[in-house]
Order: sequence, then structure tokens, then C-alpha cells
Amino acid sequence: MARLSLKLLGGFQLRAASGAAVPLPSRKARALIAYLALRPGRMYSRDVLTALLWGDTPDRQARQSLRQALLDLRRALRSPIHSRALRSDGEELGLDPAAIDVDVASFERLAAQKGIESLERAAALYQGDLLDGLVVKEAAFTEWLQVERERLRETAPGSARLQQALGHNYRVQGKPELAEAAFRRAADADPALPEIHLALAQLYAEQKRWADARREAEAELALVPESAGARALLQRLPPADAAP
Repeated sequence: MARLSLKLLGGFQLRAASGAAVPLPSRKARALIAYLALRPGRMYSRDVLTALLWGDTPDRQARQSLRQALLDLRRALRSPIHSRALRSDGEELGLDPAAIDVDVASFERLAAQKGIESLERAAALYQGDLLDGLVVKEAAFTEWLQVERERLRETAPGSARLQQALGHNYRVQGKPELAEAAFRRAADADPALPEIHLALAQLYAEQKRWADARREAEAELALVPESAGARALLQRLPPADAAP
């Protein structure tokens, strides 16, 4: 099946299988498909969707506004192939995951993997905050968007944990400079990240950078006094007065 492509990280961009842009002039229509796209395959009741996007509007008017947004979507997806992306089952609506590629889903899948190639591809996909630039003045939608943005930031390329994972992969591959840079980015993003200073200390010890290794091991102990790894490493290091 020819698939639509929906980009939500760093903005909003919907494209047909041909690569042509699919314009959605209504902000509410964009917000609606974005909400459905974060969990493709999941069905949502019309009541949930009207509360999300027209919460301060009387029920009858809110239902009409939802119908208009759906009409905008169906007009935009007028191709018989693409029109199947939007699923309707009585009072419930959703997106068919077999008909649309969503960058958020790809990003989360890749970021959850441990391979270096997957993590680098995840980093390339993250072009910015979820729906950056889209403003919808509805309290429920704004709250949902903020929660989802924070959740995705936790695994974003600049996040400490993703950089920590990249660092470990680079170290295993024998790329100490890339490993150090990734660990440093992780430490800058979250200085209290568990074991990040120990990872740097181990990397420096492998390079015989004794003073740097000692500094990072002591930083680890300052954060995690019970760190057996940091204590064991310090015991293996040359005396401090022997460090260059």
C-alpha cells in the first residue's frame, strides 16, 4: 500500500506517497491528525476528541467543528489510497498504521534499540520539539502537547540517556574520541545521570589518562557514594602523584 508520510518533530508536514505536500490549512485539522498519529492504530471516541480540541464549546457546536475538521482531512486525503488512512468505526476514529509513516513512531522505535546505527538514525529524525510552531488555544490540547514534548525530549538526541547509549556503543567500537564527546554531552545534559562519570573514568583509564580518570571516578562517588565500580577503579589507578 502506498503510504502517507507525517513529520511531527520540529513542525508539521504531511506528504503523499509521491512526496507531494498535502496541505491542511486548518490548525485544528493538523492538531487532530497529529493526536491520532502519536498512537497509530488506536481508536478514540468523538467525545474524547471534541473535549481535546473544542473543550470550551457547547457539545453540539463542538461536534460540528469535529465533523468539519474531519471533512478537511478527507478532502486533503482525497486519493482513494490515502483516504483509507483515516479510520472511522461509528463513534471512534483513528489512523491505520499500515497507511501512514509517522516520524515519532520511527524515532521511538530506533531510540529504544541499542545498536549504534539505530541510535544515529534516531538522532537524525529528531528535528525539534513535537509540533513546534503549532499553536492551538485549547487547554486540554496544550497540556497534552506539553506532556508529549517532555516525554520525547527525554529520548531526544540532546538527552543524556541517548548520548550515554551512543557513548557506550562508540567505546565498544573502539572510537574513544566519539565516545568521550557523547559521554560529555550526556554529562552536560544531566550531570547527575547515574554512572555517566564512571563511564568517562573507565574510558580515560583505558587511555592511561590517569588524572582525568581519577577526577571522574571521584565525581561519580560524590554523586553515588556506594558506587563499587568507581571505588574499584580508583584502587587500580596509579597514585595521584604519579598522574601526569
